[in-house]
Amino acid sequence: MDVMIIARNNEGSLVAIGPVETDEAEEQIKEQVEGRSWAVEGTAVVIAVVLAALVSAWVVVALSPAIASPETYSLPLRRLVGFVASGIDASLIPVIAYLVGLFAVVLDR
Repeated sequence: MDVMIIARNNEGSLVAIGPVETDEAEEQIKEQVEGRSWAVEGTAVVIAVVLAALVSAWVVVALSPAIASPETYSLPLRRLVGFVASGIDASLIPVIAYLVGLFAVVLDR
């Protein structure tokens, strides 16, 4: 059976290698794909749970805005929430920039 192997080169684009005619290569590819599918499914479950938690928090705050009012919390708790929010913000901005490709644009000048 002919098997087409697809890989990424150093530039990040897809390259076709093959076709490969051995059954051994086919078995190796199947094992690698099956292992990755579990990782993808596990990641998808984690993302779904986090998204569900965020949506449920948003719904609770939307139904009862007094819960989100800063005046209902003590100053140390407000500072803690602000610190956590700035940490999340500082960690998400580089990830979003990487996913959008801004680093590649700057480095490829």
